[in-house]
Amino acid sequence: MDQINYFEVLNALGDGVVCIDNTKRITYCNHKAMSILGMDIDRILLTDIEDVFNVSTVVDGSIISKLVDYVFATGKQTGLKPGSYIVNNHRAVKYLSASFSRLVADDAPPIVVINFRDITDFIRLEKQLVHQKENLQLILDSLPLGIMIVNENRTVGSYNTYINKRFKVGSIVTGDSLVGNILKCENAVDRLCGLGEQCVTCPLRFQLLDSAYNTGKYETLHKQFHHIIDDKIISCDYRISFLSIKENEMAKTLLILQDITSQIEYEETISLARKNAVEASHMKSAFIANMSHEIRTPLNGIIGMIDLTCRSLQQPELIENLEIAKSSSESLLSLINNILDLSKIEVGKMPVHQKEFFAMQIFRDVVNEYKFKAKEKNLEFTLDVSSLINIKIISDPGKIKQILINLIYNALKFTEYGYVKVEGYMSDDNLIIKVMDTGIGIDDSFKEKLFASFTQGDDTYTRRKGGTGLGLTISSQLIKLLKGRIKFESQVGKGSIFIVTIPVKRASLNVIDDIGDTPLEQIYNGQVLLAEDDVINQMVISRQLEMSGYNVTVVNNGKEAIERYNHYHFDLIIMDIQMPVMNGLEAVEFIRKQDKTTPVVALTALALKNEKEEIMSYGFDRFIAKPVDLKVLSDLVSNLISKKKFVNFEVTSKSFDVHKILSSLSKSLKVKNCKLIDQSIDLLRENFEEEHINTLLFKMKMGLRKENYEQMASYLEAITEILIE
Repeated sequence: MDQINYFEVLNALGDGVVCIDNTKRITYCNHKAMSILGMDIDRILLTDIEDVFNVSTVVDGSIISKLVDYVFATGKQTGLKPGSYIVNNHRAVKYLSASFSRLVADDAPPIVVINFRDITDFIRLEKQLVHQKENLQLILDSLPLGIMIVNENRTVGSYNTYINKRFKVGSIVTGDSLVGNILKCENAVDRLCGLGEQCVTCPLRFQLLDSAYNTGKYETLHKQFHHIIDDKIISCDYRISFLSIKENEMAKTLLILQDITSQIEYEETISLARKNAVEASHMKSAFIANMSHEIRTPLNGIIGMIDLTCRSLQQPELIENLEIAKSSSESLLSLINNILDLSKIEVGKMPVHQKEFFAMQIFRDVVNEYKFKAKEKNLEFTLDVSSLINIKIISDPGKIKQILINLIYNALKFTEYGYVKVEGYMSDDNLIIKVMDTGIGIDDSFKEKLFASFTQGDDTYTRRKGGTGLGLTISSQLIKLLKGRIKFESQVGKGSIFIVTIPVKRASLNVIDDIGDTPLEQIYNGQVLLAEDDVINQMVISRQLEMSGYNVTVVNNGKEAIERYNHYHFDLIIMDIQMPVMNGLEAVEFIRKQDKTTPVVALTALALKNEKEEIMSYGFDRFIAKPVDLKVLSDLVSNLISKKKFVNFEVTSKSFDVHKILSSLSKSLKVKNCKLIDQSIDLLRENFEEEHINTLLFKMKMGLRKENYEQMASYLEAITEILIE
């Protein structure tokens, strides 16, 4: 190869090449060398090596002259120490690796050839890797977790500071020690891990073995370990995680230990606390149930005797006084019911009873109850449910009624001037209840806790008005039970608007459907056996039934009831549940073994959990709670004793179809077709001789003149109920 080709080869190399004569001057420099040094050929050739290629180290300073002298003198090849660098013409630090060789040609002085490479990027990468490794180790050491790398033979390759401190590893050498020895497992004391009797079933050993053959599989187990550290047995619960990894092409396991002893203890404490809370709740429920009976029984007597006394009085002043006493008693009963309802909701024992009913009837019943209160306060009290005429829905009417009662009661209580307006309408498949008032309003600071238990707004005002603050709380809970929602708007001094949305199902409307639990019918006389231990209740109930035309036999307990039942015939039995000597459940159980047909009504103040279902399971036909609504009791007795549930009426015209006429009348009311309404009423009046029906039809006729469609719809419901077959 000639000289030109030789230099072309050198210029094509990826390493820098510099030749130095015995005076330490540069006689040759290839292109790569010039690039590394940051100089052109004119500045490099015949320049002293120390001026151009001044290689240094942090410890030794400049070392280039020493290396060149050494190679010239010995002829041995040498290289640069790690960390050797130059500062090139661009003031850039370049880390180098190089070899120094002496060449001797024929009839020519020797030269030193320096072959060098820029390894700055490699040094920088190496430093980064070192820093990353150090940072990773810092992270691992700062974790509140134990980290281990375990080899296939269960020896520990490395671990973090947590393992070292917690288990006081000390001088144990990694690579030789087994996992159990590092962890100071009690089964590995004075022996190798795996040789103890308990090691045969150790889940940690099996999991490590499984992990060695399943790469990428993440497993976790909960294990309680007993460690012997400083000759003390320490028991701890751990969550241990396993992850198969590779290190230097070797299959290993990353083992993570998390001490969950405090968590387990906390969970056990919570579990015990929950158990105690449930027991306390049961005790509270039992106490409230017993107190319910003790309070409701005398309260029943108070309200009942007031009713009976009012019937026999003529003096308005005395009647008014008794009405006030009755109102106070009913307020006390409402308070008791609220507390009991709240207790039932809290323990999740408030069932939802789905049934079909006319939506308008609920609104009308509640508003009628509060008309007198609104009149006393001289408030405008209106109801708009015109869009609900003949709309039948499926939901829990009792709970919807209670929601309405609470909202209307609050509106009337906190409104001194102006009006209270109630609206009811359907929006898609939702029943909307809207109650508006011009009352005191709700302060912004109180709105967030409005539905909390036992809280009220303006203390000064509510202290005068009374109340427990339970009404809205119970209403909001009942709305949640019905999957509904409540919202409100309010301004202090201007009033409030409460809007309740309750999802319901629409029932198919049939005007001959049963629209009430108690049909309008004549009372059927009969023999009634009343088993009740409270003297006042005996007097109230027996007098009410006797005034309704029944013969009543009174006994004091279940044993006496059985004795009378065995010797006399009774059309119906009313049985109190909690009585001395023999309670009502035992008595009815005895009676039902002989008689499956005689109606038996449960009379009780029990009102929590599933008492009703349990009581009914003994064979009762109906259930009525104390304090007893005497009218409801009379109607209930009438229903059960009557041999025919509905009264039959003769139709004078053979071609007359009562169902079609009623259906036509119902549709006419919906569209307010006065002509068809009038024709249907006349046709019904011509074909019925029964006085009560004709009275209702006449009232419908009068209502048509005033275009009072809501009132006419209520009369139609009553007529339909009478004519059900």
